[in-house]
Amino acid sequence: MSDKNKAIITVALSIIILAGISLYHGIALHNVSLKRVIEEEEVNFQTRIGILEKYSFGPYLLRIENLLQLNPQMVTAFANRNREQLYNSTLPIYDALTKENIHFSVMHFHLPDGTTFLRMHNPGFFGDNLQTVRPIIDSVNKIHKQLSGYEIGRHGAFFRIAQPVFFEGAFVGVMEFGIKVHQLLEVAEIDLSGKAASYFFDRVWQKVDHESGHFKMRKFGAFLLNTHGDPLYKSLPSKIDFNIPINQITLGNKVYILHSQPIFTNYHNEVLGGITILQDITDLVQQKDSYIFQMSALVLLLTVLCLSILYVSFNNLVGRLVKAKSKLQVTVSELSTEVNERKKAENRALEAQEEWEKTFNAMADIVTIQDKNMRIVRANKAAYDFFEAKPGELEGKKCCEIFRGSVQPCPGCPGINVIENINNHSEIIEHKGLGKIFQVSSAPLLNKNNGVRYVVHVARDITEQKKLEEELFQAHKMEAIGTLAGGVAHDFNNILSAIIGYAELARLDIPNDSNAAKDIDEVLTAGKRATELVKQILSFSRTTERALQPVMPHLIVKEAFKMLRASLPTTLSINEKIATDCGSILADPTTLHQIVVNLCTNAFHAMEKEKGTLSVSLCRKDIQAEDISGNGVSPGPFIVLSVSDTGHGMDKKTIERIFEPYFTTKKVGKGTGLGLAVIHGIVKDYKGFIQVESEPGKGSTFHVHFPVLEHVVSIQEKTKEALLPSGSEHIFIVDDESSIINLQKLVLEGLGYSVTAATSSEKAFEKIYLQPEQFDLLITDQTMPGLSGIELAQEVLKIKPTMPIILCTGYSTVATEESVLAIGIKKYAKKPVDRSTLARIVRQVLDEKRGLLPHHV
Repeated sequence: MSDKNKAIITVALSIIILAGISLYHGIALHNVSLKRVIEEEEVNFQTRIGILEKYSFGPYLLRIENLLQLNPQMVTAFANRNREQLYNSTLPIYDALTKENIHFSVMHFHLPDGTTFLRMHNPGFFGDNLQTVRPIIDSVNKIHKQLSGYEIGRHGAFFRIAQPVFFEGAFVGVMEFGIKVHQLLEVAEIDLSGKAASYFFDRVWQKVDHESGHFKMRKFGAFLLNTHGDPLYKSLPSKIDFNIPINQITLGNKVYILHSQPIFTNYHNEVLGGITILQDITDLVQQKDSYIFQMSALVLLLTVLCLSILYVSFNNLVGRLVKAKSKLQVTVSELSTEVNERKKAENRALEAQEEWEKTFNAMADIVTIQDKNMRIVRANKAAYDFFEAKPGELEGKKCCEIFRGSVQPCPGCPGINVIENINNHSEIIEHKGLGKIFQVSSAPLLNKNNGVRYVVHVARDITEQKKLEEELFQAHKMEAIGTLAGGVAHDFNNILSAIIGYAELARLDIPNDSNAAKDIDEVLTAGKRATELVKQILSFSRTTERALQPVMPHLIVKEAFKMLRASLPTTLSINEKIATDCGSILADPTTLHQIVVNLCTNAFHAMEKEKGTLSVSLCRKDIQAEDISGNGVSPGPFIVLSVSDTGHGMDKKTIERIFEPYFTTKKVGKGTGLGLAVIHGIVKDYKGFIQVESEPGKGSTFHVHFPVLEHVVSIQEKTKEALLPSGSEHIFIVDDESSIINLQKLVLEGLGYSVTAATSSEKAFEKIYLQPEQFDLLITDQTMPGLSGIELAQEVLKIKPTMPIILCTGYSTVATEESVLAIGIKKYAKKPVDRSTLARIVRQVLDEKRGLLPHHV
């Protein structure tokens, strides 16, 4: 096919398509216009039906009231139950109403009990009860107000009005009007120029007397249509739904619109049926068909004319176009090549731009590009997410505005240095308002003249990193403290062994009622306190575990508070209220002592210039469930330790963090931030909880709650045994401290034993190696030059496996009770070992070797 023919066919098809579109558009407009007319008719129908209903039945609502007011003799006869007088006085009115309106057929009088008193059209029939047949009568009898509405009875559909009748203020009965609904149909046919009919629900029409054959009914689904014998309604399709307001139907060669309106409602607005009107719209449809035919003919004529003109004019035009085509092909080929190259370049640029955008927004750090005035030109997704800003909200603001709410640059801002010397700069900046620490780096973006055009500003959140660094630093400090504590504990326990031991020996030689005896007792008490202090040091360095035991907290609180009083300045006012009958708890006495000391020390530090009031109380309290929400403990009886101060107090943010490890508000050197964290952990292990009350400037109160131990064996003070166990065996003592050697030798020889002592573990082993059977028991220290206690024990057991050995140690990171007993050592004892304890464990181990029952120590 030639190019000319192709062009002609293309243009012809275009003209035909345009013509078809124009025709379709015209038909659509005509259909819309027809639809609008139908809808307007429907609106008019609904409006007119309502008006016609009021016109047909509305006047009777007033007439029935006026009738009673204007005819008192009629009301009097009804009130006196004089049927004949009532009939005679009402008959002229009834005759006038029926002549005036042939559809007016009912005028009844009903008694309050629902019994019919008089039917004007049939006065001889009365006395029947209509309460169940006519619900409207029963309702008026109850409410004494006029009611009206449509009802279906044996004789068909009526519009009924029930009017209460009063005589001298008393209710005497009901007067009823009834007008056939056919009146409304006649008026509607005249007003709306169409055939009218009525339809009703099948279920409500069952009340009608069907045997009379008066009604010509057709069934349409749930409805019955009264055709009144009209041939149009007889020929309606059976699938019509009267719930649809508009139905378009074709009957013969005519087209109708069937309007339906459910206007028939009873006195309580229940729909019984409605009225229909058949409107002939054949002329409108024929106008539409005529329009379509005329438009089709016109479009066809114009199409043929255009094609003819096109064919003639295209002969010359297409010839010229063919000649130009060859020239254009060369030009198009050249342009195509150039366009392809440009597209490739654009695609590469777009890919680079997309990669840059994705990289820019993928960075987890806050990245902004700023001008030389430090105003943000662009910000990445991380910046918008961090500041919870809407897209574009950060642009135009200064960096310092969004980070700290100020127009002045941040102290140490590296961006200023970048603008001044065109180099990369980095600083660590803390923004307290955000609660964050950032590693801020800035670099220049240069223009063609190598001057600063923009500044790239990168802020990396290193808050957690700094926190971890601080915690690691504190952990190293605590590790060093723990190592130091272990060393101190070892030496101190050796010293205490000598102090307590020699004091006990001295006490044996002094009369009980002497002043010296009392002084030595004080020395022994102080020694025991020092022993507990060592235990606290070891507990603080986390090198020992404490077993929980029943404790009477008031004793420990008093003891701790007594010790604190000596160290507190006299400028402090101290209040103490400790209940001695509050009960017992399950705790470790040393850690409980530590809690009291730490809380009181914190309270003291909180009061400036060593002035204020420190209060300590201990009481028993029943805690309810609502008082411990969120603490993870059960309600019940608790012993509450309260420590209060009148210091500077704390705000809510500080209270939320005080139990975090290493968190402290004290100056450097005043605290590590571990005290309250340790207390919190201890109390939590005791199944208790802590409550804090504080306000800035009003002091603080810490309430520590310990659950009461309900069933506990009574805690009794240890009584001194009258006689310590003794023996005659040969014991070898090894310790690098000569004072301890001499002490233990004196104690054991005083109990009857033979004692050999050595301050060198290696020399001790040589003696045992030469004469292993000479010794019945070995008591050795752990930490000694040369062989340690464990190493000495292992070597001795090689040459004499039955040798009983007791290991004593002031402190050791190597020797635990489990590991010591596992290698064959019979007893593990911690220094200082007092006289009675030493006597018992020696006798116990020796008796076990002989097969006797062991002494319980």
